[in-house]
Amino acid sequence: MGQLERGLAPDEKLLVNRHTHWKTLIGPVGIAILATAAAGALIYFTDFGGNIFKIVVGALWAVALIWFLVAPLVRWGTTIFAVTNRRVMYRTGV
Repeated sequence: MGQLERGLAPDEKLLVNRHTHWKTLIGPVGIAILATAAAGALIYFTDFGGNIFKIVVGALWAVALIWFLVAPLVRWGTTIFAVTNRRVMYRTGV
């Protein structure tokens, strides 16, 4: 029994329990692919600053990946639409 089922009234039945559509993740995945390509191109094609430059580019890539991919994935995974025989619920957050 999940957290959602425990919060229902005694005579309430859960009919539908779904996440938002997976298409909402197309934008974040596309941005992550572009950021990875840009970071890879910067590291491969430039010979500026040596290893420090590569470390800075890698750190900026990791921050961008967390900001633009991991956060939307967590937000998508914790957003739930639920329909019962008495109400419609929209829950978001951890």
